[in-house]
Amino acid sequence: MEKALHVVRESETQHDLEALAVHRARFGLRTLGGLTLLGPDGREVESLASRPRKLVVLAWLAMRRHPATRDQVIGTFWGGRDEARARNSLADALSHFR
Repeated sequence: MEKALHVVRESETQHDLEALAVHRARFGLRTLGGLTLLGPDGREVESLASRPRKLVVLAWLAMRRHPATRDQVIGTFWGGRDEARARNSLADALSHFR
């Protein structure tokens, strides 16, 4: 199964990103020079640009070698909150990704 998210390398140009988007209709995740989610058209996805924690959660999940459990994600990003609020925050983040 192909991944729907491509982690962008520093050497890739905007032209490379646009070509990748057209041929694969995928999202890209740029991690160098600022964390940015790129849409299938190669442009920044604005809905996550103003939500840095959600973008960091997405990057963390995308770059893991193995799937993470909900408890692992909650412990990493919302460990200081009570469980109900932490689970709600995770659910909110996940709904944004859809």
